[in-house]
Amino acid sequence: ESLFRGAKDGEPMLATAPELEVVEATESPELFRSEIRINGLRRGRGLRRPDLTLREIDEYRRIHPNVPSDLRATLDTQWHARWAAPWTCLVVVLIAVPFGVAPGRRNLFYGVAGSIGLAFVYFVLQRLGFAMGQSGEVPGWAAAWAPNAMFGLAGAWMTSRIR
Repeated sequence: ESLFRGAKDGEPMLATAPELEVVEATESPELFRSEIRINGLRRGRGLRRPDLTLREIDEYRRIHPNVPSDLRATLDTQWHARWAAPWTCLVVVLIAVPFGVAPGRRNLFYGVAGSIGLAFVYFVLQRLGFAMGQSGEVPGWAAAWAPNAMFGLAGAWMTSRIR
């Protein structure tokens, strides 16, 4: 880290941070970092979206093999939501395609409004499932994958009916 003494300082001083060695501490810095991230979820910040990476979740599970059930539900939902998130793009396309290529002389507004409306419902159900999974009301895998499965199958079915 560098310290500048003034606005026209061309050569900054190197700053050294004091170090404290605690011999009695057996915890690693990784343990402290994982606890800070997980405690952020416990305060309710994690209900908005998947905040943890797969590596962070796996590392926390490795360090803490016996996780309380409420935290396990949150971690499972976060883990599955990370795997389900990339499939959202495909699901939205499957929902929108039937409205974009609908045969006949329908108004263009019908297709745009219909696909946007269904995509909105999909995202609301995705967030609702995510919240229910983190609260433990449904299993994490079901909370993360159910909206993708339902709307993906519905979109594929509507696409297959296009003639």
